Amino acid sequence: MKNRSILASMAVALGMSFGSAANAGVITDTVNQNVYVPLFGSHTYTHNINDNGFILGTAASGTLQISVVDDARDRLDFIPELVLVIVDSFDFDSGGLAFNAFNNALGLQAIGSLNQDGILQVKVQSLTGDFQVKDSVLTVETVPAPGPLMLFGAGLLALGIARRKAAR
Repeated sequence: MKNRSILASMAVALGMSFGSAANAGVITDTVNQNVYVPLFGSHTYTHNINDNGFILGTAASGTLQISVVDDARDRLDFIPELVLVIVDSFDFDSGGLAFNAFNNALGLQAIGSLNQDGILQVKVQSLTGDFQVKDSVLTVETVPAPGPLMLFGAGLLALGIARRKAAR
């Protein structure tokens, strides 16, 4: 009978450990744009990671990669396309400037916004030249939600109590 309770406790603890690990990981959201942005113009869009199994409050870090292509519509090819990327009304920590592609870590304000509602608003603005915005890829690293970790801890506690009872 004692062996049966120890095995049951071990199964519960093992199941809880797999349950907590299932919530940690990487979420990727791709938004296909293919939008023309004229000189001094801008384009705004959103990334929504709620559909990808995101649990609010679990975003730890992230990156945003935006493909920008010169479409050569303007006759001023000697002017480089200079792009300003603004996320949730905040510039990136590095200033948010790019020429052909933008790949940068999200700032604390953007991570906070993701943790709040799972939505990231992005504005791509032309400072010089015109360009085509292609794909935008948001990659977010998440940590396990506190609930499953508490369940895992409870499972370990039950396992310890069962071992103690078995030792008596």
